[in-house]
Amino acid sequence: MVSATDVLLEGRAPAPDPASASPGRGFRPDVEGLRAVAVLLVVAFHAGIGVVSGGFVGVDVFFVISGFLITGLLVEEQRRSGTVSLRGFYARRIRRLLPLGTVVLLATTVATALALPAIDQPKVGGEATAAALWWANWHFAGSATQYMADVDLSPVLHYWSLSVEEQFYVVWPLLILLVTAGRRGLSFRVRRARLALALLVLGAASFVLSATTTASAGPWAYFGLHTRAWELAAGGLLALGLPLVTRVPRAAAALAGWIGLTLVAGSAVLLDRATVFPGTAAALPVGGTVLLLAAGAVTTGGVSRLMSTPWLTYVGRISYGWYLWHWPCLVITRAVWGHSSADPELGSASGPGPLRTTAAVGVSFLLAAVTYRLVERPVRESRTLARSRNLSLAMGALLVAVSVTGAQLLLGSPSKDSGLAVSAVPTAPGQTAPVKVSLQTPEQARKDTGIDARCFVDFATRSPDPACRFGDRQGSKVIVLIGDSHANSWFPAVRRVAEQQHWQLYYWAKAACAYADVRQFTTIFNREYTECNDYRAAVLERIRALPRVDAVLVGRNYSFPRILMDDQGETPGGAAALRLWREGARRSFASLATLTPRVVVLRDTPRPGGDVPGCLSKNTAHPQSCAFPQNGHTHLDHSLVDEEEQALPPGDTVRYIDLTETICPADPCSVLSPTGAILYRDLHHLTARFSRELAPALTAALLPIVRR
Repeated sequence: MVSATDVLLEGRAPAPDPASASPGRGFRPDVEGLRAVAVLLVVAFHAGIGVVSGGFVGVDVFFVISGFLITGLLVEEQRRSGTVSLRGFYARRIRRLLPLGTVVLLATTVATALALPAIDQPKVGGEATAAALWWANWHFAGSATQYMADVDLSPVLHYWSLSVEEQFYVVWPLLILLVTAGRRGLSFRVRRARLALALLVLGAASFVLSATTTASAGPWAYFGLHTRAWELAAGGLLALGLPLVTRVPRAAAALAGWIGLTLVAGSAVLLDRATVFPGTAAALPVGGTVLLLAAGAVTTGGVSRLMSTPWLTYVGRISYGWYLWHWPCLVITRAVWGHSSADPELGSASGPGPLRTTAAVGVSFLLAAVTYRLVERPVRESRTLARSRNLSLAMGALLVAVSVTGAQLLLGSPSKDSGLAVSAVPTAPGQTAPVKVSLQTPEQARKDTGIDARCFVDFATRSPDPACRFGDRQGSKVIVLIGDSHANSWFPAVRRVAEQQHWQLYYWAKAACAYADVRQFTTIFNREYTECNDYRAAVLERIRALPRVDAVLVGRNYSFPRILMDDQGETPGGAAALRLWREGARRSFASLATLTPRVVVLRDTPRPGGDVPGCLSKNTAHPQSCAFPQNGHTHLDHSLVDEEEQALPPGDTVRYIDLTETICPADPCSVLSPTGAILYRDLHHLTARFSRELAPALTAALLPIVRR
């Protein structure tokens, strides 16, 4: 992956692979091998090999190598010439990075246009454009993308790390020139000391930011240059300190190398998706990489000999291409053959299976080998480009323009739904009814969220908005709707009931936040979801402050047990998680029973087993092919109900409403209603239009409960 893998110093004949050249040692085959270790860790992690649960640290290894090589080469250039040629540096970066980056980006764009539903392609188009402009890390941070989650993955997500490096490369040569500016007679030793001090300050500030904000800043901390710069700075400081490092005895250097390998391998095995990362945890792979690089600068024995084996050096040589190719191959394979029964908020999905995953990895390796021979190496070794900086810069501008244009032409325009070819939908076993109003298009369904951003809050928000009040403000009955995103799915229906019955309605819900008093893990912050705990408590206080409450309605996702945490901070899953749910429900029911005479739990909706608008956009002529069977797709919250029924308070405070037969009146379950509404806007959330259509059935079930 690392962009510093092959830097050519102008006027110097290329070594066997200048990717691994370093000051004072020339070609470093051990660096090639270390790059191979890094890419193998990343690919294994993305392929789902459980033993390397922390394989994502391979990216951190790449960052350190980049900082080491780039700093060393820039400092060497300054030592020789007294300055750094910005045009020359950026020309080399362009020759090394952009040709293959553009080829992979265009190929990914074409594959996305062929494999993904049309309504989802504009999103990927925007991501591909950000990747082409080396802005992908900030784009994904701004869209709250969770790298550790395994659903809803972008085929260009991996470009985030390349963007971090390129942004560092824009800043670092300028900083070198700024820091070393001064009298002409300034010695190289003084210049190097100034650089070391500047890099130490920059790296320390970045590390502090990473350590103090990772737990709270989520994607901004994971993808940000400000929290990753210290990893590149660590490699840079090693490059500046090589004159001191080379004085270390060989035996000590060999021991340091083995310790470094242990740290890198250990972090790959011991860390996992639940690790708060990067934060201080990244110090393990970063420190290990520094030790490995330092050892290789002193001795060719020990771990350096291991890293220099031919097969490792070959993998390292093509690691940039393999990193670029492996991710879109895996994501496209998942899109075509994976079973999308996921909960994006809770971070779960099932992949295409081990055989197809292995095939995708194998294909990506072959593509890396081929494009290394046909694209990477020819451009890198081109004498014409090497002689003309202007030509290299012009080529870079052209390649960026081609990437952006390709992304916009193929994926950038909003999809145009041709409409669904259907005239009747099932209404009961063996019965159908004609569509009475108008068919909703898949694109309309995707956007039909019914979300009120004040009242259905994001992951970071800790308190409810008191202004979330609907219905008849003078109504004789007061009801409250609480819960997670499935409560939001019910909100349009509940609001219509409140308006028609002249009730007052208060609505407070939070993304992936259970009503039950439980501890949760969230992939968004890669830690305990403390924001949910605070929000839940604040909602109870809001309810307690109301003059009266006739009923509290609860909407909840059936998938919560997989992310529940025990007292030790672990996510046990299975029966242990269900027991945690039971106790949490017991506490919440007991609290609510002191605030209202009725708690109404809305049974979870049927799950289609896939993305409904996406399926319909690919099957406009045969929308019935997107229907799903009742068996295995309805009443999936039965385990929660079983636990909750053991936790009910005395009396009949808690009631259940089950609208499964209204949502799915016939087998298989249609994804269209008799009015032409599409039932789901994604894998399991109802469209607002269909939710409102459930109001009559909800009214019939709710009136006897509320009027008692």
